[in-house]
Amino acid sequence: NIALTFDACSSPSHGVLDIATLDVLRATGTPATLFMGGKWMLDEPDFTSYLASLPGIELAHHGLWHNNLVGATAEAVAEEALGAADVLYTLTGQSSPYFRPPFAFYDATTAVTAGNLGMALLQYDVASGDPDRSFTAPILVRWVLEKTRGGSIIIMHINRHGWHTAEALPLIIGELQSRGYRFVTISELVARQLATPYSNESCRDPTEELSIAPDSVED
Repeated sequence: NIALTFDACSSPSHGVLDIATLDVLRATGTPATLFMGGKWMLDEPDFTSYLASLPGIELAHHGLWHNNLVGATAEAVAEEALGAADVLYTLTGQSSPYFRPPFAFYDATTAVTAGNLGMALLQYDVASGDPDRSFTAPILVRWVLEKTRGGSIIIMHINRHGWHTAEALPLIIGELQSRGYRFVTISELVARQLATPYSNESCRDPTEELSIAPDSVED
């Protein structure tokens, strides 16, 4: 099992949805988890509600304003995390325990505060690199296929910060499925991993790929 995740990051400009990428997910019936920025959802309330209605699409949260939380106070972390969670619930009636910090940056205060709020920080081990304009579809496909393995969490973008995401995605999905991988939401992936007996062979450093990925920090 592997999880395909997409960030819809908040930004000073008006949030937008990459419809072409969403169309690929719908056409292929591929489950995915979308990490939604609070401001992005406020900019696009109708799209947010629509995404929440789609089968196989799980929504989680990605911070209210997309502020870097490294060095932030516990109060600032709580505002960022709870703000996005509140917007998600207000617009969709859905809640999620999964919080991906903006830029995927966090420190001890971020982790402890999120835990105190009942949230789990959710990162990734395969950074697709799709915010980099120079990463053509063939490069994205080759990189993701090379780095993905059982239990992987792949990050891409669905707020048009992935320049060739929609072009690369059908090839990535098709090839990984042909290799025997099954796409699941984050909730299902976490549930299955918690139910799997511990094995030293399956234990890996979740930051391994992040240290060598061509674009390990999201846009």
